Amino acid sequence: MFAVLTCALRSQVDAQNVSVQLNGAVNPNGSSTTFHFEYGLTSGYGQSTPSVGIGSDTLLVVVSAVLTGLTPRVIYHYRLVATNAGGSANGGDEMFMLDSAKVVPVAPTVEYQLFQNYPNPFRPTTTISYNIPIGTKVKVVVYDMLGDEVRVLTDQYMTGGQHSVVFDAKNLSSGMYLYRMQTIDFASTRRLVLLK
Repeated sequence: MFAVLTCALRSQVDAQNVSVQLNGAVNPNGSSTTFHFEYGLTSGYGQSTPSVGIGSDTLLVVVSAVLTGLTPRVIYHYRLVATNAGGSANGGDEMFMLDSAKVVPVAPTVEYQLFQNYPNPFRPTTTISYNIPIGTKVKVVVYDMLGDEVRVLTDQYMTGGQHSVVFDAKNLSSGMYLYRMQTIDFASTRRLVLLK
């Protein structure tokens, strides 16, 4: 499933009742598909537009929804969500702010980051978290201290935002290991310690 998001102001009635049209595109990939937009004051969203069916085309279908009653000079988060027999796909987190008579897109503050795993030292599981500013393919791999690959934790396309993966090391020996996150334009490596 593929989603592209844009944001545009549809109309403004008054300072208390503004509306914004959210636009996007979805490729149903030949399966009967529905879409909706999630939105709210945080990337937890909390509200959504009604689900709408868009058929089972194999090309991009342009979709939109109108949000009303929004507050000026407040940053809103939103994303496009599409669902079909293959599962659900979430577009990246986008932001906008209503500034009187226009919508101002807000650039994401997320940057590439690989965080220290927690807990560390650990036994037998730990969580590895990372941020990516835009949707991209992400690979997270654990290596031993000789540089040999121990386990691939993630190797797939991920939407922009913060993500976590759990590393279960119950079949590994105690000691120090390395974990590396890599995208097309970023790479970072950190150490973790497994205790038995």
